[in-house]
Amino acid sequence: MPPREKVREIDCAVSEFELEPELEADLGPIPVPRPIIDIAKYTRRIIREFIAITRNPLVGCHADIVRGDIRHWVATILGPSDTPYAGGQFHLDIRFSEEYPFLPPRVIFTTKIYHCNVDEFGSITLEILGEHWSPVTRIEHVFVAIQLLLENPKPYRSFDSIISTMLIINPEEHDRLAREWTALYAQPANII
Repeated sequence: MPPREKVREIDCAVSEFELEPELEADLGPIPVPRPIIDIAKYTRRIIREFIAITRNPLVGCHADIVRGDIRHWVATILGPSDTPYAGGQFHLDIRFSEEYPFLPPRVIFTTKIYHCNVDEFGSITLEILGEHWSPVTRIEHVFVAIQLLLENPKPYRSFDSIISTMLIINPEEHDRLAREWTALYAQPANII
């Protein structure tokens, strides 16, 4: 039976079903069934994106699935050369909700990074993961956007006003601290 007809059948069965008044008072209102979502269709999209990234990896990016859960990935992004993050390996935790691709994945840095667009918990302020998200956006676009953010921080859209002020007023000191944090937290030998 097609999914729409199945939903109609359930709706009819629920609307025809009546409880005795005392049972209805005990149970409260009857929940309305949620529409059937083709989760498998959207899971296939995540699988396709993973296969595409594995077959044609982006330069400086690597992704893997966590414990066989296609909705949970870990990724590594290499710090772009000619930036204070050069030589660093930055790890990301990526989780796709059931609403993906209609909602963006949750992406956080698990490696500490001195960056005005990343907070102390690893959350990223990035338009592509917020107001500019579109269902046609793929995870490879997110990786490219993060690489570009490492190259070009956006101090006027930052989580940390101290770091963004340092970037604007004293960029040399900002870059020194970013290099120091990269050496401390993002070197292969320092990653647990």
